Amino acid sequence: TLFPYTTLFRSATLAHHRDALRHRTAIVAADRDDALTRLRQVLTPRTRRPSGMPPRLAFVFTGQGSQYPGMGTHLYATHPTFRAAFDECAALVHHHAKLGVDDLLSGGEQLLDDTHLAQLALFCLEYALARLLIGAGIKPAAVIGHSIGELVAQTVAGMLDLDDAVALVHERSRLMQAHGPAGAMVAVFAAFALAKILVVK
Repeated sequence: TLFPYTTLFRSATLAHHRDALRHRTAIVAADRDDALTRLRQVLTPRTRRPSGMPPRLAFVFTGQGSQYPGMGTHLYATHPTFRAAFDECAALVHHHAKLGVDDLLSGGEQLLDDTHLAQLALFCLEYALARLLIGAGIKPAAVIGHSIGELVAQTVAGMLDLDDAVALVHERSRLMQAHGPAGAMVAVFAAFALAKILVVK
């Protein structure tokens, strides 16, 4: 069994200190026989990717509800690229909302209840994480997001300037927070005709 830090170091070595070979693959196997089977599958013509065609990746950014106290603190402490991008974003948050890095990284239980803080923190985290991945050579062919994640996606894609995006997130989340806790959201898995009847009732 590998300790988490050992796995982390091996991953970092693979990402930054190995030659970018023309052919490379990775597999996860339970034992020797499983590894051999999976390696043979990789070598079959059906599964080989044509030369010069790297896989197309998409970044998917989440909305509010995925946050938790202390999120991003380890990345902030250990990855300069993440920290620089987070600090750039946090400086703009401070300009618009008077919140600091500590508020965004260590908001505690307030991150779960305060829409204004939660959305600003999520925006900074997701933006910095995208910059970290792009800096490591992992470049998306597409970006998409839900709710606050849509604004991160637009910023990473270059559709929104970072300052404008932070100002928009600040104003959006401030208004949502001011609306108060009243109200609820529900997901209904039903045909339109049935949903229409239920809404009328």
